Order: sequence, then C-alpha cells, then structure tokens
Amino acid sequence: MRGVSAVVCVLALTATLAIGAAAADKRSGSGDEIWARSDADSLGIDRIAMLPAAAYNHDLAAEHLVEGALARALRPAGYRWISAATAKDLLLAQPAGDSLLKAVRQALLDQPRLDSLVAPVVCGRLRCDAVLTVRVERWEQIALEDYQSGKPFTTITLRAALVDSLGRLVWSAAGSETAEGSYQSASRDPRATPTGGSLNQNPLATGFGPPSYQETLTALLGRWTGRFPPHPAALGSAK
Repeated sequence: MRGVSAVVCVLALTATLAIGAAAADKRSGSGDEIWARSDADSLGIDRIAMLPAAAYNHDLAAEHLVEGALARALRPAGYRWISAATAKDLLLAQPAGDSLLKAVRQALLDQPRLDSLVAPVVCGRLRCDAVLTVRVERWEQIALEDYQSGKPFTTITLRAALVDSLGRLVWSAAGSETAEGSYQSASRDPRATPTGGSLNQNPLATGFGPPSYQETLTALLGRWTGRFPPHPAALGSAK
C-alpha cells in the first residue's frame, strides 16, 4: 500500500509538471514521428502488457477500438502480449489497483508514457518486461448535411510509447490520419424549408457520411507496424 501511495503521489507531481510540456507537444496534420532504441533487441523484452488507452474526451468506445487495432497492428512483431482488458483486470485484482489505474490514466493524458519510477511498479505487478501505452489526442468525424457541399472526413491522432521494466523508453510514435469521403454537392438550398419541416438528422443514411474510424485507424497504424522493434527471436529467424 505504501509503495502504491508513493507511486500515486509521483504520478500527480509528474502530471502537474507536464502540463506545459504536454500543451506544446500537441500536433496536427499528417506525417508520423517514430523513434526506436538502436539496442532494443538487447533489452530482453519478451512479454509486453498494453495498458488501457487514454482518450482526451474519455470516449470509452474510441479507447477500446484503438486498443484492439493497435494490438492487431503490432502482433506480427512476435512478442507475447497481455491485452489492455487483461492488464486492467490484473491490476484491479491487486491492493490499491484502482487508485494506481486512475493515476496512470491521468498521467498518460498529460504525458503519453510511463516514467522511470512508475514503469517498474506496473511491470512488476503485471509480470511483464515492458508496457505499451497509447493516448488518443483527436477523434473526429465531420459529416455533411444535404444542403452542404464538400468532402466528409474522419481524423484520428494518436501517441504511443513502449517503456521497459527499468523505465527506459524503447519506442515511441505519434501520428495523424485524415480519411476523406467522396465529394458531395449540395442537393438543396439551405434557405428552403425541408420536406417534413426538419433538417436531415442522419447524413450517414443519405451517402454524406465520413469514412469509418476503423478504416482510418488501419491506415494510420499500418504505417507503424514495420517500425516497431521486432522480438529478438524474430530477428534471428530472419537472418
């Protein structure tokens, strides 16, 4: 209990200090920023736990969709994985696990990686060699009404990080993907009274909908797959 309380205090302090840095860290537009340690294959990482995703707007459906998509994208790297749902259950089953999860989530909203004090605690509790975290920074869909012209679109921005049990940053990625639908021409004058006396409230049903979140995620994470450090065994078999 004392150890967890200390970790929670550290996380609270880290979150406070990181507010300014996190604000400066926000970015938009396309293009990915990906970094990996050159000696990642020598760190002895075999089992990785994914922690629950943290979305800026606390959208639970978005968090679950990102967790699943990221797990599928990185599975070819060859590691043994603990899913986000399993990691959550394992932590909640331990003393003060709920407080630890809440503190970790809040810290990730300010800084999308675990620091060198928290990572060893989480890895120890989950019996893994590293933890993967992901923050959802933008999750937006713009559809068109039938009186609008243009392209509907979906935009997703993510930041992810892999930190080992000693708190060393192993890999990090940040990227944004915007998927556009087909161009639509306005089908009526916005000043005219629509049939039925109300505007169309379901643009998806009339063909003005944006691409799905899943489609947009697949495009974004597809660029990350080949730039995630592979398991050392996978490297050996490739030689």
